[in-house]
Amino acid sequence: LIEELELENEFRRALRDEEFEYFLQPVIDLRDNTTLYNEMYVRWCHPTFGKIAREQFRQVAEQSGLTLDLDLFQLRKACELLAHAKATGEYKISPHDLVFEFDENDLNRRSQFILPAIKKLKRAGVTLVLDNFGSGLASLSYLFAYPFEFIKIDHRFVRSLPRSQRNLKLIQSVMLISEHLKFKVIAEGVDSPAQLNALTDIECNYAQGKVLTRATVLDMKQLAG
Repeated sequence: LIEELELENEFRRALRDEEFEYFLQPVIDLRDNTTLYNEMYVRWCHPTFGKIAREQFRQVAEQSGLTLDLDLFQLRKACELLAHAKATGEYKISPHDLVFEFDENDLNRRSQFILPAIKKLKRAGVTLVLDNFGSGLASLSYLFAYPFEFIKIDHRFVRSLPRSQRNLKLIQSVMLISEHLKFKVIAEGVDSPAQLNALTDIECNYAQGKVLTRATVLDMKQLAG
């Protein structure tokens, strides 16, 4: 308990002092090897506790009521990065430049609150992605009720390829549904050539993972300077 309290205090300090590492990992269009969009995420390496798992500090943020603060912090950094790329000097970011990913497990817990917000983001022009599809419950209902433009197949289904024909058929089934509901399918966690080949064989056009490209480490302080 003492360690958890200390970790929470350290997280508050790290958030205040922006003591995180920043990474970009692209989602690739396999048809022409171009980048669809870049996912930005943060990692926390504490001087005493060492590298804190992403799930752990997300849990710390949730327990301490800082989830919104962390999300807004990441959004601000993403806007800084986009502004730097556009050489605008200030944010001046259009909603059409932004992609928001929503974890399926979060929808399971707060769907009644999140759906109205997602619809507002959609109207504003933000691209919407359902992340970790297949990891939670009632996944199919989200495909009908939410205006997602992309669905990310959970990495656990991709990891078993090509040996698991069952998971391969599951991905194909989601792709078939996607043709009718007008969203696109992204396979995440593609870490081997064999997995990539299996996805290419079933004409899955979008993928993300180590075999495609390593995550790029960003120095946000240098960008800000």
